Amino acid sequence: MLKLMLKGFLMGAADLVPGISGGTVALITGIYAEFVSTIGSVSIKDLLRLRFKSFYKSLNPSFIFPLGAGILVGILSLSRVMKLLLSEYPLYTWAVFFVLVLTSTILFLIKRRWLKVENMFLLFLGVLAGFLVTKINIAFPQNLFFTFLAGFVGSFAMILPGISGSFILLIIGYYEVILDALHALKTFDGFMTIAIFGIGFGVGILAFSRFLKVLLRTREREVLLIFLGLVLGACRVLWPFGQGRAASIIPDFSNNQHLMIIFLMISLTISIIVLNKFISKIDLK
Repeated sequence: MLKLMLKGFLMGAADLVPGISGGTVALITGIYAEFVSTIGSVSIKDLLRLRFKSFYKSLNPSFIFPLGAGILVGILSLSRVMKLLLSEYPLYTWAVFFVLVLTSTILFLIKRRWLKVENMFLLFLGVLAGFLVTKINIAFPQNLFFTFLAGFVGSFAMILPGISGSFILLIIGYYEVILDALHALKTFDGFMTIAIFGIGFGVGILAFSRFLKVLLRTREREVLLIFLGLVLGACRVLWPFGQGRAASIIPDFSNNQHLMIIFLMISLTISIIVLNKFISKIDLK
């Protein structure tokens, strides 16, 4: 249960960061298939017919409750911290996110033994799609209908690895709106914004998960390979240099801050690889 709560916490934290998705965390922590299957199996029909016992069973409570609690705690507790880190220490923060996502994704591919020539085409399709998605820029008007629509569209990222919900909110102009609403949750306007957004999110995730559940049942390897490619393609928005954060996408080796960031990235990469080997040895025992 604690392990699931921790994974949920990481999913919630990831959904606050433009460039990382909860689906990415679910994928690289090994709970993606069960997460999609659980969401896709929720019986709204039983709920509407007041069959509460059947509805409760359809939730897969031993999985979804600890995971959901972790997600909620992650979002509520870290919304202010993420805003502070991204505004005060942007280069260091993006560097950590870049290494975490890229290294974890590659290690996942190695663990599943999917880095083979026959899988490269699907991976490439995913990388291309991830790159193109991060180039989109559409702004939504700020009203109740588009708040619902923002939740609906943003929900896809909770399920789709590589497509960040926060990044989607950023490109449609709703990232700051939702963060501000979370900070003002005790006010009527803040509560209404989050409530309408939440309804849209719930409708979207329930509708899309059913479609994805069928795909995973019949073509799990192919679907996950494309999604892992999406993650790799979307990593470009996490690269700490360029993207409006620095003058060039190439680090300036005469800049002490850039050298510190490179040192941080190398150290973190080594730490993740060592930790992954340590965990693998524990799992084998």
